[in-house]
Amino acid sequence: LTLFSISSTCIQALGRHPGDSKIPKMKWRKIQTENEIATRSSHGVSVIGDSVIVFGGEHVARTPFDTQLHVLDLANTEEGSAKSTWNIIVPSSGQAPIPRVAHSQCVHENKLYIFGGRQGITMDEAPLNDLHVFDIDSSSWKDLTSSSSK
Repeated sequence: LTLFSISSTCIQALGRHPGDSKIPKMKWRKIQTENEIATRSSHGVSVIGDSVIVFGGEHVARTPFDTQLHVLDLANTEEGSAKSTWNIIVPSSGQAPIPRVAHSQCVHENKLYIFGGRQGITMDEAPLNDLHVFDIDSSSWKDLTSSSSK
C-alpha cells in the first residue's frame, strides 16, 4: 500500500481565488515505511490523530481480507526521519465485523465506524446492513446494528 501525504496540514482555500497568496503551498511526497501491508482495493482508510488505519478490502476480486486493523503512525514521517512501521491493532474485547469489501468507514471522537459493504463472494449478494464501532482508547469492537436490521 503506497501512502502519500501533503506537507500542509490544513487547506483553507474554500471560496478563495486560485491566485490568492494565503492558500498554503502543498507538495505530495511518498511516505517510506519499514514494512508493507498487502496491496488491496475496495478498502477503507481513515486518519485518527497522527495515525492512518486501513480496514478490509480485497486483493483478489470478491475475496475479502481478514478483519485486522492496520495502523501506521504518521507523527514522524517528515523527509529524512526514520521510517514508520505498519502494525496490527489487537482488540482487547468485542467481535470484529465480518470480512468485507466496499464498506463505508469514518472516524468520530476517536472511534472508527464501519458500515455495510459486501462480503464479496458473488456479485448478486445483498449488501451488508450492519454498523460496528472500534473504540481506539479501549481497543474494543462493538456491534451497533439494531436487531430489526439484521
